[in-house]
Amino acid sequence: MMERGVYVPAAIELSVWFRPSETSLLEGVKVEQIMTRDVVALSPTLTVSQFFEK
Repeated sequence: MMERGVYVPAAIELSVWFRPSETSLLEGVKVEQIMTRDVVALSPTLTVSQFFEK
């Protein structure tokens, strides 16, 4: 998913596959309870050192 700035892989791309017993622990948990609300978007022209200076 990339609207503007640097591409950040979706959580599913970074996650590992869980066994059914592990996923049942998440039953009833809403996405809004665990999602990141303050997403940081960076310019693709920003260098790593510039990022750390800010």
